Amino acid sequence: MRWGNDPWDAGNATSPRRAPWILVLAIVVAIAVGTALFLSGRPQDRASGGGTDATSPAPTAGRVATLYFADRDGKSFVPEDRELPEGEHFEMRVEAVLRALSDGPRVGDVLPVLPETARLRRVYFDADAATLYADFDPALVRDHPGGSAAEWQTLTAIVRTVRANFPEVRRLQILVQGKPIESIAGHFDTSRPIELDTWQ
Repeated sequence: MRWGNDPWDAGNATSPRRAPWILVLAIVVAIAVGTALFLSGRPQDRASGGGTDATSPAPTAGRVATLYFADRDGKSFVPEDRELPEGEHFEMRVEAVLRALSDGPRVGDVLPVLPETARLRRVYFDADAATLYADFDPALVRDHPGGSAAEWQTLTAIVRTVRANFPEVRRLQILVQGKPIESIAGHFDTSRPIELDTWQ
């Protein structure tokens, strides 16, 4: 039996109460389809739990630097290869190497060449003059053990380390608190830049 006034009557396609339900159903279906399409376009996110997109910067690769430390006899030097951060700029790479030298050796029967408390403040490279300025804190002088042999070891280790890793540097000026010093321990002149190629 048909109920002509039944709003759910399948034959009553023009029922005024049927239209809102059709509209709601259409909206729900559209949202579901849109969500499915959005998710299907990002499979890498679901697989990696979020991951990084294609525009994320790649991690900075490290570089192997050669550091020089004094042997137990105090007459020669032993190289130590160490992986350090690459650094974005030349001066950042130099700072990483000299700070590693200041930290002391990690392997082998060798001796540190800088006072344990000495810290590199910063470096500046004058490319036109091929001169590197290495600025240390006062502990470089204050806490140095002294003596001509120890002072020679300090300077030679710095010179060899810079020369091995940065061939563009031809001269090295040691600074303390931003100023040249006459000497680290009273035996070698550091008031002027050291010529790396002719250093004894």
